[in-house]
Amino acid sequence: MPAPQATQSSRASIRTLGDDVEHDKAAESMRPQRDSASPQPSIISVETSSSATLDDVVPGVPPLSTARRFAAHVGAALALFLATTDATIVSTSLPTIAVDLQMSQADYTWVGIIYMLTQTSFQPLYGRISDLVGRKVVLFASMLTFALGSFLCGAAQVGLILASASFVSIAKPFSVAVLAITFFHNVAFTAGTFFLGLYYQAANGSTPLQAGLKLLPYSLGSSLASIPVAWFINYQQRRAQVNAVNWVVSVGLVIATVGFGLLVLLDERSTITAEVFPLVSGIGLGMLFHAPYQVFTKLLKREEIATATGAFFLVRFTGATIGLAIAGAIFDARALNRLPASLLTHGGTSIDFSQLASLTPPALREQALHTISTSIQPQDLRISKVSGSLTNAVFFVSSSLARTVLLRIYGPSSGSLIERASELRTLHVLSSQYHIGPRVFATFANGRIEEYFESTTLTASDLREPKISRWIGARMAELHSVDIEVVEGPGWEIAVKEKHRSWLIAAREVLALPLVSDALRQELDLDAFERDWDRYMRWLPSVDDIHKGSRRVFAHNDAQYGNLLRLSKRNENIPEHRQIIVVDFEYAAPNPASFDIANHWHEWTANYHSEVPHLLDPARYPSREERFNFYEAYLQTVAQETLPEAELLLRARDLDEQVRAWSPASHAWWGLWGVVQARDDLENQVDQPEFDYIAYARCRFAGFKRELRQLGL
Repeated sequence: MPAPQATQSSRASIRTLGDDVEHDKAAESMRPQRDSASPQPSIISVETSSSATLDDVVPGVPPLSTARRFAAHVGAALALFLATTDATIVSTSLPTIAVDLQMSQADYTWVGIIYMLTQTSFQPLYGRISDLVGRKVVLFASMLTFALGSFLCGAAQVGLILASASFVSIAKPFSVAVLAITFFHNVAFTAGTFFLGLYYQAANGSTPLQAGLKLLPYSLGSSLASIPVAWFINYQQRRAQVNAVNWVVSVGLVIATVGFGLLVLLDERSTITAEVFPLVSGIGLGMLFHAPYQVFTKLLKREEIATATGAFFLVRFTGATIGLAIAGAIFDARALNRLPASLLTHGGTSIDFSQLASLTPPALREQALHTISTSIQPQDLRISKVSGSLTNAVFFVSSSLARTVLLRIYGPSSGSLIERASELRTLHVLSSQYHIGPRVFATFANGRIEEYFESTTLTASDLREPKISRWIGARMAELHSVDIEVVEGPGWEIAVKEKHRSWLIAAREVLALPLVSDALRQELDLDAFERDWDRYMRWLPSVDDIHKGSRRVFAHNDAQYGNLLRLSKRNENIPEHRQIIVVDFEYAAPNPASFDIANHWHEWTANYHSEVPHLLDPARYPSREERFNFYEAYLQTVAQETLPEAELLLRARDLDEQVRAWSPASHAWWGLWGVVQARDDLENQVDQPEFDYIAYARCRFAGFKRELRQLGL
């Protein structure tokens, strides 16, 4: 009968451990008690029924003699020592091996990655295999296979054989007892082990043996730290202190974080700190070796431990593999682009580390070692201010150790004009989905760091160059093709009307400040301005035509020459007009296309680098020929086809009429902007501001009235 046979077999397997133990009783005694009245344990705090050992559960097993127990302990420790030593010895030897075997930089990293990938892929099998054939068989077979792989590595004459021999060493993961606590813990531990050895040889000029000795505080410190931690956890759990693991993990993470933070301070001049800082990291990591595995096993039945342990270490070794791959990619990307060509081999794809310690002249050696050993320090940075920015303070931040970025500090009064969260969302959508504008790398309370383009900013005279003007027209058409709802979402309103309402309120608040003179309030006269605006808005629908150039688009609204860049090196694989890069999307929003173009024409009349940057010169307004040159490129790009000359001319005339109708709105927009921007200068009684916002507002309001008269309003 199948069922009784199965039961008998199951009981027989248990009775081999002790005839007095029933299977159900043994299984039950290994389960954690969940009926406790204690509070619900946290994710890593596990309440167990007792601290019973296997001897308590299976009393029929004869105890080992002291000598046999000692021999078993020493044997297990040696197996663990073998695996742990292998994890660190390769990192200290590999720089020299890479030179001897003429390995490329990619090969250097991939030796470790292939090793990790192999052990990770085989890890899930060990638990189940050990259930089937026994623990000793798997352990001895693992060490034998590991020894064979190590022999092949030692005999390798080329890098490919070295990597292949790493594949043979599939057995080591089972020998590694508890070297990792979490996925990210192993990411940090493996990357630290691999590149600390490289640092000691490349930056400190150590031999492989010396590098191995210097690495001892990191590796040995982590090993020694795990011993008292394991004792502490066991002691606390015997006293039913379930939060002991929480405490150990928290403290370990803090110490490890501080230690890795200190490693950032290491450079080519570091002495004793090169050993002390890794010791701090090692102690923190060591505290995390034992705790998670102990929690993990207490959640399981005895018969589940082997299989689950394989899965547990699969996650940990996956972290080691990914950590090494990420660290190697970052190191390669930084070092290969910044070291002198004389230090590179294999066509510029690998670093000859053996030359670093004896490199001449000394200045070149210092540069190379600094690149290899440090992160960017404040003294490495060069900061230069960009002129012509009206709302923000903009700086180029450059270093020989990293690519240049753009630092943007928001202006003190810009918060009432610009919704920064909306602006950042716009930048992300434009750069990621449309490849328009810069990427944002980081933000902080009053600014951000964004992508820098190797380029030159256009000048006022550049706008009048026919070819450049056509490029700008094509680029504006591409921006106008952006789906408004992708950026703004549903329910949007054109910014000309939306911003007018909010900016008019903000402008009234500025002119109501106690320090503002009555003469200035009367001169600007926002009440009269509002009446003129309302009359203009009532007239505009009679001429506004979305089919003749006033279609609603996602507009830049600030296409002045300072926000237009020309790439220094043209990519031959992209259209010619895309060497123009549009930046500064602070005021980008839905608007009529004709408004965006009208605003661009007013920017032709400005020169922000003159003695009076706040004044616009109407005499510089583009001629009909200059406007139609722009229109042709714009309309051809919008149509995405070559239009017949007659049709192109007709569309250009319609567009020019729409631009003329929306032109006063641009003056009104920037007139209000100037008043709001002046708040900080007025409150601080600045007599000679860097940019006279009030004079600028006065100029734009005058332009608004002048163009209303030209329209018969």
